[in-house]
Amino acid sequence: MKPDNEITHEGIVVSSGPDSVHVMISQDVSCSGCQASGICNMNERSNKIMKIYGNYKLEPGSKVLVSVSQSQGYLAVFLGYVMPLIILVASLSLTASLPAGELAAGLISVGVTAFYYMILFLFRKHISKKFSFNIKPLK
Repeated sequence: MKPDNEITHEGIVVSSGPDSVHVMISQDVSCSGCQASGICNMNERSNKIMKIYGNYKLEPGSKVLVSVSQSQGYLAVFLGYVMPLIILVASLSLTASLPAGELAAGLISVGVTAFYYMILFLFRKHISKKFSFNIKPLK
């Protein structure tokens, strides 16, 4: 049974190395009962492969439970969805009053939001250190 403050998904170990494990997580019926299913990217594709850092002695094909704290899930949602929306709306509000017109305001707003995503991409290694996934073998 999972604690209420964790987001968990079952997965299968694809490969295991000395410093990381690759786990394939497939969408299944458990996603429909999850509270975060509306905002989780697991609904987009049926399979995702995650690289989880750590020295785990797991064999390929082993079933595991991958978990992350709910607060880290909220941080991911904030960085990926909420902050870009705030930036888009704020930049659109500021540029809409410029005499350049609505098209220019829209393009500038989309450009500022794209710049935010580019910054996220450039700092992805630093940001990924804020997230820690845990693996528990299933029997």
